Amino acid sequence: MGSASAAKLRAAAPRPQTIGATALAQSPEMEAELYVAPAAELFIPEDKRLNLLQLNEHTCKWPIGDPLSKDFYFCGQHSLDTGPYCEFHSRRAYHQVDKKKR
Repeated sequence: MGSASAAKLRAAAPRPQTIGATALAQSPEMEAELYVAPAAELFIPEDKRLNLLQLNEHTCKWPIGDPLSKDFYFCGQHSLDTGPYCEFHSRRAYHQVDKKKR
């Protein structure tokens, strides 16, 4: 193979981006590692579902569904003293990121 052919192959090979903020760039492999499957939603019986006017300082304010839909509601279970959500929804809202993946 001649030097001209080798130069063409090197030019065609993808190079990492060296201009711009590449420190924050993620590779496709990294994106696959960061994906976490969504947890199943907590089942709330229809008689326990709350609308906006029924919420108070002791009810979970986690919204469920599309706000433009008539089936939209709030969790309504007893909220923790440390925040606006029940234990289940607090775990979803305030999860710890593994230090290794930071």
